[in-house]
Amino acid sequence: MKAKKIIKITFLALLALISAVLVNTCIYVFAGQYKSVEKLSKGQELSLYECCSIYATHLTMCFVGYPIAPEAARECLKLHFTDKDTVYFNWHNFSGSKKLEEAHRQLIDKPDGSSVRISWNGNKDYSPFSGEHRLAIAANPCTLTKVRYLEFECFPDEYWYTITTSTEYPKYSRTEFNFKKFKIVINEGLFRYLQDKGWLHKYTAVYHLSADQ
Repeated sequence: MKAKKIIKITFLALLALISAVLVNTCIYVFAGQYKSVEKLSKGQELSLYECCSIYATHLTMCFVGYPIAPEAARECLKLHFTDKDTVYFNWHNFSGSKKLEEAHRQLIDKPDGSSVRISWNGNKDYSPFSGEHRLAIAANPCTLTKVRYLEFECFPDEYWYTITTSTEYPKYSRTEFNFKKFKIVINEGLFRYLQDKGWLHKYTAVYHLSADQ
């Protein structure tokens, strides 16, 4: 009975902690972040509470945003745990992006090593109702490069492509995620502050795509 009671108390305590973190994150996103942005605009340092709130907000975005943009969610999560300067991703689905299709067409007849720069309108293309949102949120802006992997000897004529993007947040960026009936505003400069302080580790993200992806 004692063991069951301890497990129950531990579970309830953990549930209460998670609830408190989520509530604080909501309060910070809809109200607190603007005070932090104002402090940074005046050259002031953020408090430990503000840094923890920003960190929790970023971590919450990884899980809440996964159903909408899984590639971006995995990128965000890596910022919390990796110490690598380059991270490779092979599981993705960017088939809805017209901009990627257009960039791919530009490279079909180009030689190895040719590349095209792609960028998106954040407030428009980040909407879950946009066909661009999965790639836009994960890799805005990025470089699509045509490469040939010679180690694939069974496919000597097969061309592959890489999407390369930096996970370093801009210092001054206000991004809106429009869900039609409501929108969530995120000041990405707060995440950049944590990167500069070493709380989040920035890296270069590389996605591999075959010619038919």
